[in-house]
Amino acid sequence: MHELTAEEREAMRSALARRNGGIPLTQEDRRWLRKAEKLHAQALRIQVFKAVPKGEYADISGRQVKVLNEQASRYGLPLAGATVDLTVLIPRFHDFLAENRYKLRAPEEEDPLLAGAVSPGLEKYRNHKAAREEIRLREDLAQSIPREDVKAGFGLVAQRLRRLGDKLADLYGEEARGVLEACLEDCAVAVRELLGADDE
Repeated sequence: MHELTAEEREAMRSALARRNGGIPLTQEDRRWLRKAEKLHAQALRIQVFKAVPKGEYADISGRQVKVLNEQASRYGLPLAGATVDLTVLIPRFHDFLAENRYKLRAPEEEDPLLAGAVSPGLEKYRNHKAAREEIRLREDLAQSIPREDVKAGFGLVAQRLRRLGDKLADLYGEEARGVLEACLEDCAVAVRELLGADDE
């Protein structure tokens, strides 16, 4: 959130005082009042985002509290408390994607040395390459997260968070929902970039 300068705070106080005193407002006063209202609405949204009750988050996520606690422990997600702070959870989600980018990335381009005419040296190289790839495959199968599962998981999270957006809209207006929707769109873009996916 933008930190106001002393001059900006004074301009807002002055505009509020003029409005409350019934003094005709200048165009500049109206501009500062709009800014004050926007900052107040933003502060309210952040306050809501920082303390979503655990039970409500469980309902929205479609997970039992026990499952959320297990995920908090297993994946280091900030879900263990009585409330869920979305301003911490959402960045952690991006961190999770970044930390697992190698497990989630598209297969590498085929090695050009594997193509071409057969020779004893090339055949030996191919055998060594195949053995290394087999070892890597075994490791990847034990640790990897299928890309489709990540996309499906993000879709489920987004669906639950949009339900939260409906509740936020009921409590704080459409602007609150808009902030959450914008954040979800940013997350979707990040997931598509990470996975190299063209689809939604």
